Amino acid sequence: MFEDAEEAELRKHLSGVPLLNRLRVVERLRNQRIGTALVRAAEQVVRERGHAQLALGIGLDNADAERLYLRLGFAEWPHGLVDTYYMVFKDEREVREPELCRILVKELNQEMPLKRD
Repeated sequence: MFEDAEEAELRKHLSGVPLLNRLRVVERLRNQRIGTALVRAAEQVVRERGHAQLALGIGLDNADAERLYLRLGFAEWPHGLVDTYYMVFKDEREVREPELCRILVKELNQEMPLKRD
């Protein structure tokens, strides 16, 4: 997402910083470096558009995602947790569900070399 976030804390501290939202790999395809490839592709697009940072939020119960992002060079921001939301369908309508998130940010100033297997 290249627009500023709806959450005031994110607008204040990450104005103009693209946000990676809702990246998911189907469970049966996890641990095959698909998530890594998707994140690196997103980073490349962000760099090509002239941005030096990329941010994302992860739910507090998503330890697997946190490990992935930390391994890829993201770091927790110093401004604490953020109350945010995600959209779900209930009774055939879209509803906002609250979610407390940990915010991670990555500096993209330098190209990360591609890791060859």
